Amino acid sequence: MIQKGIFTLAALMLLSFTTFAQAKKEPNPEKRAERIEKMVTDLNLDEATATSFKQIEEDFFAKAKELRAQELERSEKREQLKALQTAKDEQIKELLSDEQYAKYQELQPKRGKRKGKRGGKRS
Repeated sequence: MIQKGIFTLAALMLLSFTTFAQAKKEPNPEKRAERIEKMVTDLNLDEATATSFKQIEEDFFAKAKELRAQELERSEKREQLKALQTAKDEQIKELLSDEQYAKYQELQPKRGKRKGKRGGKRS
């Protein structure tokens, strides 16, 4: 009887750890705000441009979050996120000077590159 209880408890713990490990992380809003503020400073934006820049970034993250929550195939989601990113980049390019935009591109993390390696190949 006690062994059955211990086994059940161990199975539940294993199941909960597996579920927890697979949970998707939400982007941290504080870190995102810090990153945006750092870019505003690094790009030397005036107040009006900084406000517009922040709004474009926040709109992008809200739309991306909404898109990620949708039940779409992975490839469809990826294509829509890519289109969303391209639209954001176009808005930013219109907002910034050529020099600021070049620096903005340098500050952007490289997209499509994964840190670390995953097991197996995806197709």
